[in-house]
Amino acid sequence: MLKQAQTIGFLKEVPLFAQFREDELKLLVQAARQQRFEPGTLIIRENEMGNEFFLVLEGQVEVRKGKEPLAILNAGQFFGEMVFLDEMVRSADVVVTENTRCLVLTNDLLHELILTHPDMALKMMAELARRLRNTDQESYAVLEQRVADRTRELSALYEITAVASEALDLETTLKRLLERSLEAMGANMGTIQLLDEAGDRLTLATHQGFPPHLIQEMASVPSNQGVSKRVLERQEPLLISDITQHPKAAEIIADRCPHAYLGVPMRAKGKVLGVLSILRETARPFNVEEVALLATIADQVGVVVENARLRQQAEEAAVMEERGRLARDLHDSVTQSIYSVTLFAEAARRLIGDGELANTKDYLEQLRDTSQQALKELRLLVYELRPALLKQEGLIGALRQRLSTVEERANIHTKLIHKGTLKLKKPVEVGLYHIAQEALNNALKHASASQVTVRILAHAKQVTLEITDNGVGFDPRSVAQHGGGVGMASMQERTTRLGGTLQVISAPGQGTSIRVRVGLS
Repeated sequence: MLKQAQTIGFLKEVPLFAQFREDELKLLVQAARQQRFEPGTLIIRENEMGNEFFLVLEGQVEVRKGKEPLAILNAGQFFGEMVFLDEMVRSADVVVTENTRCLVLTNDLLHELILTHPDMALKMMAELARRLRNTDQESYAVLEQRVADRTRELSALYEITAVASEALDLETTLKRLLERSLEAMGANMGTIQLLDEAGDRLTLATHQGFPPHLIQEMASVPSNQGVSKRVLERQEPLLISDITQHPKAAEIIADRCPHAYLGVPMRAKGKVLGVLSILRETARPFNVEEVALLATIADQVGVVVENARLRQQAEEAAVMEERGRLARDLHDSVTQSIYSVTLFAEAARRLIGDGELANTKDYLEQLRDTSQQALKELRLLVYELRPALLKQEGLIGALRQRLSTVEERANIHTKLIHKGTLKLKKPVEVGLYHIAQEALNNALKHASASQVTVRILAHAKQVTLEITDNGVGFDPRSVAQHGGGVGMASMQERTTRLGGTLQVISAPGQGTSIRVRVGLS
């Protein structure tokens, strides 16, 4: 049984009563009741604080949040109403762990003492005010830290989005995304691994902070092994407090230094594309907010990977389509011309063998003309196999290159005339270039022209493209009645997409002029 002096000594350590005199503390002890509690007793239930103050005189109690212990209170420590503990402890259970005796003060008792002893009331109010100020300052500091954390997270997501939207190759983009992710998480080790098409293996796309020998081992690993297996199977984040203690972590950490591990799946359109992994010292474990942040970043990375794969598929499809077109052009033009050359050559050989030299002239002339036409078409196909010059040279430069490479080598006299300042949007520039190419191709293949002129006239609100040749010409109405050619249909389709007008001026024996006008609003 504690003596009154010991109880008063305990009360002196309570901030709320620290300013009380000895006689005032005696009044508290005499007015309060003492209560015993058996082990297992729930004195205070979470979020139900009641109106009593408890000072532990003997024994021990435990403060719990759910099943997690937060604090152990022994003799001389206190809990309950008016204690103003931090928010986490104030909203928790208090459970007796061994036989305990407490001094219990109720609000009603303190109210009576305050009425009869004003000095005690003033001292308590002063202490309450001080503690409230401290609580406000602590709350403000916590709020300020939360705002700083949210600002950091938003800044990280903004930087991730900015990198993802840049027109970079996938390898460079993933490297920069990993760098930003590590900065956001305050870590210096991380990897991005991508699943192959079959989903059987994980390929290391980029990394940071790992030794070279370990990188070789991680270059390509089975997707059904190691810690990544669980991330892929459950499609949810995996958090390991110390990766060196994990039985399947040999492929991740080789120096056996303690590291906390956080791995999240990278998804796009409901499909897992890989794993984003971050490691840092165990002294700084990952919290719930950081797990959510990295999961959001991983989804952004997944979208980048999916878009890159779709672009690659589109490019491969375009290459296959272009190869098919070239194969058709070879068959329809060059192959047919070369076959005709062999026929004319064989006919001339037979005549020469029969001694009919005079009759070989016509065949030899047709042989010459057909060979020249085949050479023109072959040069055109070779030119089209080259990388596009439009992006590097602009419209004028690309057309000049085309005329010098194809038409002039076919002994066609060319002119390129341009007036005004060209400031075209990319779709307009690309559309006009392809229309000009189609018109020049038609003149080369069908017009038998010796001269071609390309004019580009730029005004404030309109640009005009005109391609004129002095070839054999044709009747536009007759061609239109028969459905027109593929080239004419292509030019009309492109002009319509640009919101412009296409005019074809031609007549048999009078050459052809293709005129396109496009507004620049």
